[in-house]
Amino acid sequence: MKKYILLLLMITGVFGLRAQALDTMRFVSQGVLQTWMALMTDYKTHPQVHLYDYDLCQKHGDYLNRFLHRSITFPEFKKAVRYPEKRQYVPFFVYDLRKIPVTLNGNTYEWAIRVEDYEYPDTPESLADMLAKVLRYTAPELTSITHTKGLVIIAEGNLNNYNYAKLKPLLSKKGVDFFLLSPLIRMYREGEK
Repeated sequence: MKKYILLLLMITGVFGLRAQALDTMRFVSQGVLQTWMALMTDYKTHPQVHLYDYDLCQKHGDYLNRFLHRSITFPEFKKAVRYPEKRQYVPFFVYDLRKIPVTLNGNTYEWAIRVEDYEYPDTPESLADMLAKVLRYTAPELTSITHTKGLVIIAEGNLNNYNYAKLKPLLSKKGVDFFLLSPLIRMYREGEK
């Protein structure tokens, strides 16, 4: 059934996915987090966010080839993701936080993004720009389930230039809050008890 829903949405070009379709496309990651696979395409020219079903495609590059019909090898995909001057794609995950929302700085967040680690050589400024852009373009895809702002999740120890001390003021200037992955997982594990 999931395959038919995704195919129907892709054929008709529906970008604002309905809540029930979104819910069928989630999978559990990190042992506790309801998650959607996501890929931003045409990063520099006409950014589009694609949320897709993990059951149909487990890898971002494979989704690009199988469903968006772009012929690209993994090394080519990696180059088109990794380098800011050539960036065409941003692979990421969207976490559904509706079950246990995160509250930071007086804001409640029911969803969050975590960009996949491709050992980005970006400066902290260009990383902050990328994270803010992905967050901004993801929001319209989730309006059928929530009208809250999104949150950036950063996994400790990954993404070379994700220096929290440097990123925090840069993201704050853009009105973006972030949270670390380990405390989020802990919060969800404790919430299940």
